[in-house]
Amino acid sequence: MEFNGKDDYLARWIHGISAIVLGFAGVILLRFFGNNNRWDLRLNLAGFAALLLAIRCAWYAISGSGNPNND
Repeated sequence: MEFNGKDDYLARWIHGISAIVLGFAGVILLRFFGNNNRWDLRLNLAGFAALLLAIRCAWYAISGSGNPNND
């Protein structure tokens, strides 16, 4: 078993769970907290960043390549 490679199933599971949590956080930030206040731009950027990281974590969890921790 290699560390943080295609056969590291523990890391892939953790990244999969993190992708789900970050995806929900990104949607909540964009949908509920990203309007009608002075923090609008910051919360939208945080929501987009969370969704981008969720996509990268999900890609690693599914394919085993492109580990976000190595970049």
